[in-house]
Amino acid sequence: MGFALDLIEDAFGSIAPSTAPKKRPLNIRPTKNALFHFDMVRPFVYSQEEPPAASFLRYDLVASNGNEKIAAPVVKTVSPEWLVSVCEQHTLLHDSPIPGSELASSIVESLKKDDAESMLFNLLGFDGIELIQEILSARASIQAFTTRQLTRAAAVASATTPPRSPSNKAKKASSVSISSELDQYVSKHQRKEARRNQRRQGDAAAHDEQNWLEAAGYDMDVVQALRESNIDRKANTSTSLLKEQFGNMEYDTSMIMSGLPAGAVKTVEKGYEKVFIPAKVQKALAQDELVPISRMDPFTYSVFEGITHFNRLQSKLFEAAYTSNQNLLVCAPTGAGKTNVAMMTILREVKAQRNPTNGRVDAGTMKIIYVAPMKALAQEVVTRFSKRLRSLHIKVAELTGDMQMTKAQIDETHVIVTTPEKWDVITRKTHEQALLTQVKLLIIDEVHLLADERGPVIETIVARTLRRVESTQTMIRIVGLSATLPNYKDVAEFLRVSFPPHEPSGGGLFYFDASYRPVPLEQTFVGITDKGRTKQMAAMNLLAYEYAIDNITRGHQVMIFVHSRKETALTIRAVLDLAAKHGTIDMFAPADAP
Repeated sequence: MGFALDLIEDAFGSIAPSTAPKKRPLNIRPTKNALFHFDMVRPFVYSQEEPPAASFLRYDLVASNGNEKIAAPVVKTVSPEWLVSVCEQHTLLHDSPIPGSELASSIVESLKKDDAESMLFNLLGFDGIELIQEILSARASIQAFTTRQLTRAAAVASATTPPRSPSNKAKKASSVSISSELDQYVSKHQRKEARRNQRRQGDAAAHDEQNWLEAAGYDMDVVQALRESNIDRKANTSTSLLKEQFGNMEYDTSMIMSGLPAGAVKTVEKGYEKVFIPAKVQKALAQDELVPISRMDPFTYSVFEGITHFNRLQSKLFEAAYTSNQNLLVCAPTGAGKTNVAMMTILREVKAQRNPTNGRVDAGTMKIIYVAPMKALAQEVVTRFSKRLRSLHIKVAELTGDMQMTKAQIDETHVIVTTPEKWDVITRKTHEQALLTQVKLLIIDEVHLLADERGPVIETIVARTLRRVESTQTMIRIVGLSATLPNYKDVAEFLRVSFPPHEPSGGGLFYFDASYRPVPLEQTFVGITDKGRTKQMAAMNLLAYEYAIDNITRGHQVMIFVHSRKETALTIRAVLDLAAKHGTIDMFAPADAP
């Protein structure tokens, strides 16, 4: 190895480690005492590859031999013409609205500041990183430029630069145009940017349109089908699309753009915004629209004691619930009367299994499963149904994690009220097959929980029921009760409910809006605009206190719902503190309090 190094040093002289940047071209010459003496050719030719602006840069590149270090490249001088030229090129390449001369003046002023790097980045952007490096390497000479020098350089540049596009007269006179290589590159770059911006604008417009349609409740498959079928312009209006989705229901499209229903009032207060939505006007009752109780069998009269007619919702469901055996999905607001619809389906099964001699039903031949979402609701259903069905000798019992039943108790029970998780466990067990063979009716309350974290459990018990119907060829009726659903048709298909595809309701699917509430409901939505968790909690507590005082003064009761037990204690303590502060603590005391 040492012999080889000696030969190389004899031929080319002593070799010292280089500290120059790797990409800088160096004019290295061999020493005079070398055996060979020749000039090394530069590997990079500026006149061919570099832009014209590079000619203004003068580098002093020195190579050394022996133990001397190679000096790093140093920019000695940079002329004002160079600065104006590179600024003009930058504005042309990136479609900058700032003229090149003004950009050059701004660069000179920026270099005089302490934060010159950040100011240059703000002026030239990410695309000008290389130019920023060149400017900083010549900072000492550039910041000494005067306004007069830059103005003269800009005038010289404008006088020597050929016009970008020939005039119409020149175009007619000659079919040959002369353009520099830089002009061609700039023109090509601008065309590419224009095409890219056009594509972005088209994609953004299509994306915004799709977001608006989805937010308005339209089905994008329906919209696409309408476009592909080339239906006339009238079919593409908002009203037609709404009819496609919701049928011939009455609705008001005047507030679609604002997102608020008709008649809504929005007020902005300090710290919060409030939107008041009036109660929906109930439709006028048609003649003989309400179904009388007398249309049911006489043995059911005691179940509906004190009732002479069903309400509007129950009347519309009477035929489907009591006189047919098809699966049902009922979507209606809370308090609209869905519980009585479930009672109609129970009484239909009682009628089918009832002994005509003594009027009793053998619990060994009929089991009705009522799936409630919570244990507390299951207890309430058991209490209510037991009282109403006592006259028919129908036994109702709770089967949950807290309330277990023996096999003998299950055999004696007609209606079993359970939770989704408990019924899932029972249907998994093979030794419970005898119980499953007796099931005639499955009622699922709050079926909209399919979209909740407990949705897979409900989906599982429905799938097992449908599988059992297919494998044993025995009828198990499925009835789903739910609040309003945006995709109620999808849920109906899942429950195997038959319905006409182009109608909002019909068959076994029934969808009712807020106008079917027996008592009209006004709604007020309040949004806190204060920042910070502490301020938001204080604002919510103050609003809760004000609404409580307002309703108590008018003789109404008040319920305040929070998200956890901890917030329950914190909220009531905050409300009582506010009441004590305002001298209204007595209004929260019971009427019979000493």
